[in-house]
Amino acid sequence: MKRFIIFAMLLSLYLGTHNGYLALWDTGIEKPVKVFPYSSAVYPKIDQQALKSGIPINSPADMKDLLQDFLS
Repeated sequence: MKRFIIFAMLLSLYLGTHNGYLALWDTGIEKPVKVFPYSSAVYPKIDQQALKSGIPINSPADMKDLLQDFLS
């Protein structure tokens, strides 16, 4: 998790999906930075829509909170 917080400080990241799984993306890069072994189908529809649109990560604290929310 610490490594991802460092990335968040350096890159423009957002949380989304990749092939139906939760993924961390960098704006402008075609492949995800990290794909997590969590199917997006398990989340409520409102969260699925937000992930489909992409949830921006504005700070290291945002990143930590989002990952804790979605990965717990």
